[in-house]
Amino acid sequence: MTATGKRNAIIVARLLGTQAVITLLAVVISFALMGQQGMAPAAFGGLIGIILSAYYAVRFFPKVVKLTEGYAVKGMMATQVSKYALVIAMFYIALKMWEMPAEPLFLAFMATQMAYWLILMFNPNR
Repeated sequence: MTATGKRNAIIVARLLGTQAVITLLAVVISFALMGQQGMAPAAFGGLIGIILSAYYAVRFFPKVVKLTEGYAVKGMMATQVSKYALVIAMFYIALKMWEMPAEPLFLAFMATQMAYWLILMFNPNR
């Protein structure tokens, strides 16, 4: 693995770890506010965020070959579109099929997405 690949793997591991901690905090807070009925939606909302981050990392970071600018942008756009399709599908499953409460689900998901900001703020390799 190249030095850049190792650095990317460390950043992705930090991101996923931070998102896991945020998910656990969201579950605890949701339990305190809503009882047991709030735990599963908060856990699933956080899991959606973690899955999306891992999916993006798998699709985007292993590309170590030299790409043209246009090809890289097209690949990033395709990854983003498929990522949004996953979000919609997972929210549909949680809200319509499993009939989970929306508030803890969305709040936990949004909290895990804020982990990107934390990683950027506290990244020593900026």
